[in-house]
Order: sequence, then structure tokens, then C-alpha cells
Amino acid sequence: FGDVVKIITGADQSMVNILDGVNMFTFGGVGVPVDPLMGLPQNMSLCQFTLASPEPLIVPDMSRDDRFADTPFTKPPINAASYAGFPLNTSEGVVLGTLCAIHSKPLDLSDEQIRLMRQLAKTVTDQIEFRTEQANMTASRIGAMLGRFMRFAPNGTVNELIGFLDFCAHGTALPETLAMLENDGIVTQAGENWMLTRDGSDLKAELGLASEG
Repeated sequence: FGDVVKIITGADQSMVNILDGVNMFTFGGVGVPVDPLMGLPQNMSLCQFTLASPEPLIVPDMSRDDRFADTPFTKPPINAASYAGFPLNTSEGVVLGTLCAIHSKPLDLSDEQIRLMRQLAKTVTDQIEFRTEQANMTASRIGAMLGRFMRFAPNGTVNELIGFLDFCAHGTALPETLAMLENDGIVTQAGENWMLTRDGSDLKAELGLASEG
């Protein structure tokens, strides 16, 4: 997204930021170092001002704006002369963060540039919501699978469930996992081979796993 921002606005720097009320985390950008794990205090960020309204914050010349003139934002290492911040608004009205552009010279965006940036901000928001939804679905499915697994293995753990899934897919698992599954009556050893017990086969069917790997 950062490259697209640069193409649309011509700005030196662009960022996708998530703000949680305390810190700002940058997840993508152009012209700035990005470390998603390193938070910047929100009250030290330019983007804190964008959260005040669901509308974009466009500052063509920061030297003429009392909020920014003679502040650290306009001095090294930021050296910002203009700023355009577009809030990442969800359909529920929650502002997740900002898509912003920073330039070292005054920069006034046209109506068309603003329109394109609004669309891009919506696309970024949709991507974030989609990934969050997918993560929640995955976590929910794992939780449901673990619940079914524990009916057969009351003391079962997530690692044991993963070992069972590996066994169903590949016919093998780590020795310590096989020992736990055997203790739970889910697998049994026949000679040099391991196989599912009846409970193991029932569990495999209940989890909706394919009949063959």
C-alpha cells in the first residue's frame, strides 16, 4: 500500500499505522523504517490528530498550522512539511488507525487524489478486518476441535491435538506424542506400526478429517 500512496500523492513517506489508544504501531510504509513490534507513544505521533474525526486530516503546509509549526514533527529526523492522514474506519464506526502520507515540502492534494486515498484507506481497512476475521475463525475452529478431542482425551492438550492431526495426515507423530495418544486409548501399536483405535477412528470422523491422508 505504501508504494500506491507514493504514486497517488507524490509524498516522500507513507505508512499504515494501528493506534490502540496508547501506542502507534506501523505495519507498512515507504521511506521510513518499519518494525511492527516497536510501538511509538500515540501522543508523540502525527496520526493522533487524525483520530479526532472520521474525515481525513489534510495539512498542506505545517508551518502555517498552529498545531504543528515549530514542533518536533517539523524538525529532524521527521522533517515533515505536509501531512495527509486518512482514518481506517470500520463499518461499525471504529477507527483502527491511519493511512498517512508525509512530505518534506508543502503539498496540497487535489480532490481526485483525496478520493483515491479514501478508497485506498477503505481497502486497507477491509484487509485488516478480513485477516482479523480469519484469525478469529481459525482460533474458534481450533477451540471447537480441542473440545471434541478432550471428550476422548480428558487431559489432552493443544500439542497432543496437533500430534493427532499429524498422525491422521502422515501416519506418524513424535514418539512422546504417540505415547500420550496411546495412553489416552486413541492409537495403539501393532508390531512396528501405529494405528488408530476405535476411539481414534471415531475421533477422526468427529473432527471431520478425511478418511484417508
